[in-house]
Amino acid sequence: MIRMVEPEDITELDEIEKASFTVPWTTDMLLSLCFPPNIGLIEEENGEILGYIGMDSVADEGQILTLATKDGARRRGVASHLLSEGERRLRSLGVKNVFLEVRVSNTAARKLYEKSGFTVVGKRKNYYVLPKEDALICRKELQ
Repeated sequence: MIRMVEPEDITELDEIEKASFTVPWTTDMLLSLCFPPNIGLIEEENGEILGYIGMDSVADEGQILTLATKDGARRRGVASHLLSEGERRLRSLGVKNVFLEVRVSNTAARKLYEKSGFTVVGKRKNYYVLPKEDALICRKELQ
């Protein structure tokens, strides 16, 4: 089941965030997923949060801000489900193009985004601080 992020979810999201990223989002950043213009979605099963996605949009452009899956739920399609539902919701807001940044070294995420129809359109040098690494800018046209 996919649903909107609620403030009471933040403690659990914080744990997933810290297990997933070298420089995790702060609690306040995660909390911002509960309020416009951000859109935060959770996939859960039997009350257990398996993963989440955070997005925003301005005019006809959207951005994937964060996407993470709980350790024990990886490689089960959770991220794909969240990405598809996120794109559907962005499309309903009139978004025509969605963008994201991904670490050059994050092969799993890059494969997911490529499989989902994203293409690399640029690079941000030293975008990530710890460890210092470039980001690929990816874009997908929503139809």
